[in-house]
Amino acid sequence: MPTNMFKNIQREGYAKTYALGLLQNKAYKTVNIKTSLLLKPFRISAVEWVFLGMLHDQKESVSLKKFADILGVEAPFVTILASKFVKKRFVVYSKNPTDKRMKKITLTKQGHAFVIQIEKIISKESEKWLDGLSISQVGTFVKVLKKLTEKSRFSANSLH
Repeated sequence: MPTNMFKNIQREGYAKTYALGLLQNKAYKTVNIKTSLLLKPFRISAVEWVFLGMLHDQKESVSLKKFADILGVEAPFVTILASKFVKKRFVVYSKNPTDKRMKKITLTKQGHAFVIQIEKIISKESEKWLDGLSISQVGTFVKVLKKLTEKSRFSANSLH
């Protein structure tokens, strides 16, 4: 039996929860495919793009564990991605002066420049995908995503 919220949503002409789930899944796939196609010439995946972008936003070097928490993934996955980007000279490792076992990662100047370049391209293309939506509608969409994410296992700090 639907809750009052979903009864009201359905009364307003919106879909049932399973249809909303399908819609959400299709939207995710669409954005993921479009983003992946834009990233293909740069030879990085959407997941790698998120890694680099979120590392770009860090004000200082960050431990692998803390960055894994920010991304909502396990630390070994962050290590794999960091190692890949160390080879490309986008990321550097550093040691924590108080705990020699703890590795920290930082985006290099080359890494920052790479993120800025790609962000411009994806932002420009995203405007095309969102054509016909007002700034208010897109803002509401982002607020809903943030609210849903806050209730999940991911860190609320992982979204700006």
